[in-house]
Amino acid sequence: MDRGDNLRAAIPFYLLALLMASPAVAWPPSKGADAVADATSDAATETSAANISIDRSRTTNSTWSDAEVAAAIEGMDIEAAKNCAAASGLEIKQSAVLVDLNHDGIDEIEVGTSSETQDGAGFGICYGAVGRETAILVSDQTGGWHQHFSGFEAGGFQSFDTDHTDFPLISPAEQGLCVTLYQWDGESSQWFLKDACDTATGRPRALTQDDERGSLVKSYSTGAHEVKPRKLSDDEVEAQLAKSREPLFIEPEAATSFTVDPWLLDLGPTHDHNGSEVTVYDLGGLIFYNKPKYKGIAPGTVLFQGRGWWNSDPRAYVEGVAFAFKKGCKAAGYRVEGGYDEYGDLVLKGAAPVWDKSGCQITGYSEASPNAELRFSVFADE
Repeated sequence: MDRGDNLRAAIPFYLLALLMASPAVAWPPSKGADAVADATSDAATETSAANISIDRSRTTNSTWSDAEVAAAIEGMDIEAAKNCAAASGLEIKQSAVLVDLNHDGIDEIEVGTSSETQDGAGFGICYGAVGRETAILVSDQTGGWHQHFSGFEAGGFQSFDTDHTDFPLISPAEQGLCVTLYQWDGESSQWFLKDACDTATGRPRALTQDDERGSLVKSYSTGAHEVKPRKLSDDEVEAQLAKSREPLFIEPEAATSFTVDPWLLDLGPTHDHNGSEVTVYDLGGLIFYNKPKYKGIAPGTVLFQGRGWWNSDPRAYVEGVAFAFKKGCKAAGYRVEGGYDEYGDLVLKGAAPVWDKSGCQITGYSEASPNAELRFSVFADE
């Protein structure tokens, strides 16, 4: 496997999840008799919303109707995208994800814009390698919206809760191992860059004066007044949370362990794992050996990869593929999940592979295997 394959394999699953198509709510909804009265108005509404798909799988609190989502998106500034699509003979397509990214209890609208011809050819011509640009719409609850980010090439955003004493972070899905972070500022109501990546090298870079600009692009009104999103019931919240835990987008048995670049070894806090020192790169969804106990394992070898999480959140749900190792055999992947226990240790559990005694053939998976429970303990001096 070459270095490029290594980097592609290292992309955290939560970033892949954001780039995958999500189940959409059909639009427009069926019309009643009253809706036919003004054909001209209906036609205009259908024209603006025909290419909008709405994903509600990440809704956890107060949310918006299909009509409110379409009206909010209609007022966005996407002139550059429209001009590029028109010049290329492409059709604008938009998608909306309803998710509370700034943790104010009300869903933001994460809007993805891409271009695609009628036969599906030409996807991504106007949007670089990512294939789409993403903006975030934040409601002022009086019929107005604030658009954050414009022309931002990203597959979407993942929200990270901090230690519950600070404003939340979001990370765009445009990098692999190097994670760009924006933090919400409650006073100016904008996101500001906190940690940056060099897109050419995929490595962290120092912040510059240009990075100090906030995320706000445009504020506008949809003409409504005192717009209040509908509050979800506790049962609805629980159901939406359950839906947000999508299945892994790779079969654990087909996953392959790899070795990260040496500069990544100091990217996260170090933990003890069965006498080995490992690095837990939470935002990148990786755990890899820093100082392995066993000579057959090289520093940087990945023993877990999954969706990113925030290690200061005691409620963090961690899921992904762990790797078991046997001398002379290929590392074997298996599904694990878990979180932090009362001692602050990260504990992941899952039925682990069992090899035959004389070779590398996997005979089954067992919860009684020593690898079925993985514990990562922070060293006492950290």
